[in-house]
Amino acid sequence: MNALSVAKKLEKDASELYGRLARKTGAASLRALIADLAADHEMRYRTLETQTGNGACDGDISQSLSRLAKHLTGRLLALQCDENRRDAETSIRAIMELESMNTEFYRELCNTAPGSAMQDLLRQLFNHEQHDCFMIEAFYEFINAPNEYLADAEFSNFDEFHQFGRQID
Repeated sequence: MNALSVAKKLEKDASELYGRLARKTGAASLRALIADLAADHEMRYRTLETQTGNGACDGDISQSLSRLAKHLTGRLLALQCDENRRDAETSIRAIMELESMNTEFYRELCNTAPGSAMQDLLRQLFNHEQHDCFMIEAFYEFINAPNEYLADAEFSNFDEFHQFGRQID
């Protein structure tokens, strides 16, 4: 199986999914983050599209990488983003996990790439994926900061801790 074909399909699926999720998401900050991810994956798809057929970046991938790509695609298609705060945190954690798996996919793909031209391209895509992971982690730390502060500073006042930014059952 051609490495570029698998990577292109993964990037196209991620771009389309994140685009749909961004349109459905009501929280402006989460919508902006997901729209940025969609744009980043679309940019990587176009980069891979321009490399298709030039012969410098052809190569087969192993069955384990092919399975990882299929697993990532399946997880992406199952992803949903909800609008209330608790579910937004869950959505961000799911997106962080998917993007870190995507980063690992590009790392492994880069390590098994046959030629230096393909390795350079995949290393560039790996660096872009890492940047996305850092961006998502920073966003998660920002929205989770009140919980971290309360957990550290006011651990003895659980009633107030549960009321701060959370749904009360």
